[in-house]
Formats: sequence, structure tokens, C-alpha cells
Amino acid sequence: MHIMSEPKEAVSNSAELARQLNVPRLTLLRCVRSGHSSQNRWSKLSLRAETTSEVACSETESSGAILKSMASQFFRKVMGLELEEKILNAGALVAIVGVFLPWIGGEKIGGAMVSYSGFGFYTTIIGISVFALHVFVLLITLIPLTGGPVFIRKRYREVVRLCATAEAVILILASLSVLIKVTFDLARMEIRFGIYVALIGSLVALFESFLRFQEQRKGFVQELFHHPEEDVRPVDKTEFFEAPPPPPPPPPLPPEEHRMYR
Repeated sequence: MHIMSEPKEAVSNSAELARQLNVPRLTLLRCVRSGHSSQNRWSKLSLRAETTSEVACSETESSGAILKSMASQFFRKVMGLELEEKILNAGALVAIVGVFLPWIGGEKIGGAMVSYSGFGFYTTIIGISVFALHVFVLLITLIPLTGGPVFIRKRYREVVRLCATAEAVILILASLSVLIKVTFDLARMEIRFGIYVALIGSLVALFESFLRFQEQRKGFVQELFHHPEEDVRPVDKTEFFEAPPPPPPPPPLPPEEHRMYR
């Protein structure tokens, strides 16, 4: 270790060290040079590793800052939506959560306790359909906010939302009727709260989409029966045909001169 840490002194005292270690002088010099070169190589590798770690840390910090700015911008866009739009999407989100909650549960004939969500039991296809419809309703709003393309034109957007939410409500009511029949056949099975959560969220989304559809129809009717000439303000004749101002009064007459007779 002393030879590798201080190579110059080891080279100067190479003859004495070779005699003490009982090795040839040439072999000792090679060992010293190899130790010096390994130290240089190790220092270069450590410097490169430190540089790489610093670059990786800087890249991680920059990517984290970009993600934070994107999230804040998306949140501002969501908060800038209209109130009806927020309620509609909130109802769709509640319905999606309700599909994952238990729809039916209870005790089987064998005595085992079971609980099924909207994706299980006899309502698997209905649960998947309701989930897909409400995700579609959410994507209609969220994709344009994230900078993506608008795959539903504004003219047909409210009609599509109304049809999707109405179909989701119909499917949930159909699954509710099926589950009620199952509870009649199996007395130990009962309907759970998940299907009611999904139904309430779907009804809220349906109500708001219907209101927006009515507003859109009202706007179309106003545009259809709108005449541009009605926007022109009627001409006030007094503005263009005003009476000329009266002439100025005549200047005063000079004072009369009276002759004096003596």
C-alpha cells in the first residue's frame, strides 16, 4: 500500500526495496507503474460516475418540474369549465366508482359469504358496458383539455353524451331488475349499495346532459330564425335631418342723431 500511494519515492528507493522484498528491480518498477496507472484510472472512473449522477439528478428534477407544471395547467383548465360540465363529469366519475363497489352479496347455500361488484355475477356484461359508456363521456371532456384531438364535434357532442348516459341508466335499471329477481330466488342474497351509487351518478349525468342538449337546441333555433337586419338599429331621422340652426340676430342699429334747432 505504501508503494502504490507514493510511487515516486518507491521508484527512487527501488534497489533497496527490491533487496528487502527479494524481487527483481524491474518487476518492482512495473508494479509501481501499474499501481499509479490504476489510481489514475480509478480517479477518472469516479469523476465520470459523479458527473453521470449529477446529470441524472438534474434530468429528474427537470422532468419533475415539467410534470408539476402540466398538472397545474390541467387543473386550471378543469376548474375553468362551466358548472354544468363539471357536474356532468362528476356524475360520470361517481358512476364509474359505483361499478367497482359491491352490487350484490350475501350468504350462499353452502354458507360462504360472497360479494360481487358490477363486473361479477350475472351483471358482468352490463357492468362493463356501463363502465365503458361513462369512460367515453369523461374522455369527451378530458382529451381536449390535455391537448389531444377533438374526436366529437361540438355540434354532436351533447347528443352523444345524452345517448350514452341514457343507455347507461337503462342498463343499470335492467341489472337492478335482474338482481331483484335473484334476491327473490335466493333469500340470503341482498342488493348492496354499489348499484345505487352507479345509478345516482348516471342519473345526474343524464340530467345535466339533457339540460345542455336543451340549451344547444335553443341556440340552434335562435341561429335559425335570426335575421341580420334585425341587428341594425333603426335610423333616427332627427339625427340626419335636423332643422338648421336659426340665423344670428341682426346687429343693433346705430343711435339716431337728432338735430337741434335754435
